[in-house]
Amino acid sequence: MSYHPMHPDELWTRYMSTGGELNPQQPELLRGAMEKLSKGAVVLLAFDNDEGGGKIAAEVKAIAPAGRELRRVVLDVGKDWNEMLKNQLGLA
Repeated sequence: MSYHPMHPDELWTRYMSTGGELNPQQPELLRGAMEKLSKGAVVLLAFDNDEGGGKIAAEVKAIAPAGRELRRVVLDVGKDWNEMLKNQLGLA
């Protein structure tokens, strides 16, 4: 959730957390949420900048409804968004 403070101008944003991996219920919940997005809405995949984050991004892409645009947001610094936020705030 550290993505939000770094992008405060993004209005009408919805956030979903996987807790580091998909549990058995999450694929259906994520797909359902993506199906309800307005036409043209883009899903940003802001997972950790490591192998695990890449795995979850691939899993979410695999369950996305046809035609839904997904983009992986890659970190400039650090392993995860919390680390990057701390770095920006001078707390790291």
